[in-house]
Amino acid sequence: MLQNKAILVTGAGGGIGRGIGEACAAKGASVVVTDLNEAAAAESAAIIRSAYPGCKVVGMRMDVTDPAEVRDVVASAIATFGRLDGLVNNAAVLVDKGLLLDSTPERRALEIAVNVEGLIICSQEFVRRAVDRGGGGAIVNIASVGGRRAHVLMANYSASKAAVMNLTESQSAEWAQYSINVNALCPGGVQTAMLHGAAEAKTMFSRSKKDAQAVRESWIAPQLGRSVKSVEVGYVAAFLLSDEAILIRGQSISVTAGLEHEVLADYLD
Repeated sequence: MLQNKAILVTGAGGGIGRGIGEACAAKGASVVVTDLNEAAAAESAAIIRSAYPGCKVVGMRMDVTDPAEVRDVVASAIATFGRLDGLVNNAAVLVDKGLLLDSTPERRALEIAVNVEGLIICSQEFVRRAVDRGGGGAIVNIASVGGRRAHVLMANYSASKAAVMNLTESQSAEWAQYSINVNALCPGGVQTAMLHGAAEAKTMFSRSKKDAQAVRESWIAPQLGRSVKSVEVGYVAAFLLSDEAILIRGQSISVTAGLEHEVLADYLD
């Protein structure tokens, strides 16, 4: 599916980003996994390389909010693989956990800087390079089910992910002229460090006194009967990065395994 393609994934030091890198490698791509934490990026690269020995994988530090650093990493990726065919904007932070009245400008600014501005910076650099080589390629933005419906105690994060969904439509409309396809994924219920942090925040304000484990278990997709795996989100991203997804454009696709839906078993003895 992704043979002879090179894909760059941001925020890939663990969690969904690492899963996306793994899925892209499984589908035949060369992969650049980046993260603000250089050691984590290197660890992801080593894990993916071990699982797929024939795959070319590079781990690099990258601060998505620093245009110069993004430019250098993209240039290095192209120098290493000869081209860059896909970008996955996965890097995100959740720092402003709690009540809106307690929200601070510093925490809000950081979430917007990484989750929105960082996505724009990385996308611009990818598109400029794509235009230089004559166009073509794909971008997958990682939004969230929180972008579709605001999550309590995560208001600013939810707002930033709603912005990602809206930006995806604008990017798709503007960059189709360069033969660049842009879509977004909205994960939910993936057991990552970020989700665990959100669960911890919710327990602090829970009147029912649920513990974090109970909150996490409530986010298990009923139709699947288990948590969504990061690599499973990655397989959908890999498809959207492929030529087979040419008809899917400007969409924000939920990848929740039916987390938001009921199941018939709920009504049976």
